[in-house]
Amino acid sequence: MACNIPVVATKVGDIEYLFGDSEGYYYTNPLPDRLAEKINYILGIKLKPEGRQRIIDLKLNSESIADKLIQLYQEILSK
Repeated sequence: MACNIPVVATKVGDIEYLFGDSEGYYYTNPLPDRLAEKINYILGIKLKPEGRQRIIDLKLNSESIADKLIQLYQEILSK
């Protein structure tokens, strides 16, 4: 997503939340045929999704994550 290219994934963790309804990001059944179908689909379309902006909007960029980790470590160490 950070490279603004289409992504195919299986439904794990918070992938549905991360992808949201953004065009170019697809999740599918983990069966090989289903994965291949979606991969072939994205290879055939001319689409440049805006994944990087979604990551920034969700505050999942490296700076925001680093700040959250520092805050977490400070809380743990202060106990």
